[in-house]
Amino acid sequence: MAGLDRYVDYPFSKKENAALRLAERLSLYSSQGVDEVLMNDLQKNFSDAEIIELAMVMAILIGMAKMLFAFNFVEKESYCPL
Repeated sequence: MAGLDRYVDYPFSKKENAALRLAERLSLYSSQGVDEVLMNDLQKNFSDAEIIELAMVMAILIGMAKMLFAFNFVEKESYCPL
């Protein structure tokens, strides 16, 4: 867990790294989309169905987080950018 905020510096597999990069791009504070390099890396490591499933699960969880923050159902940490 300690390495997730600096995942590129840790020995994650290529598959794990591609999934973490997708999660970063889909996060609430990212303005970047999925570029050709990331899509190629995802396609090397996942089937099209797996990419869609990963993105859908991430989108649902991110949406739930946004709702929790919007309605103040959870206390925000001081480092939270939202």
